[in-house]
Amino acid sequence: MFEHFFRLTVGLDQSVSAGAQTTLRFHRANATEASDTVQAWHEVQSVLPNAVALAGWDYKTLVATGAEASSRLPAPDVPRLEIHDAARPYRFESDEAARLRTDLALAAYEGT
Repeated sequence: MFEHFFRLTVGLDQSVSAGAQTTLRFHRANATEASDTVQAWHEVQSVLPNAVALAGWDYKTLVATGAEASSRLPAPDVPRLEIHDAARPYRFESDEAARLRTDLALAAYEGT
């Protein structure tokens, strides 16, 4: 069975051209339909972390290195949702390496 996904977004640029199928119908699923139809609507919402804090420590020298990154995406109604991992087995090579890995972890959640 094949599934089609149709995504509606808010604020699309007006320069986007119409696709091959210019109309969209909400209709039953039937093998004799001449064009694609929509049989069901459902809404999906997700809230992902907007902050990441990573820290690691060296048990031999008892030195810890860590960093924190916060999202710059606009989300005024969302509280801080942080992933905090301070149990890294070894410390980062430097403060810059800690910041880089923390920024990359946050970017993975934001899809940037």
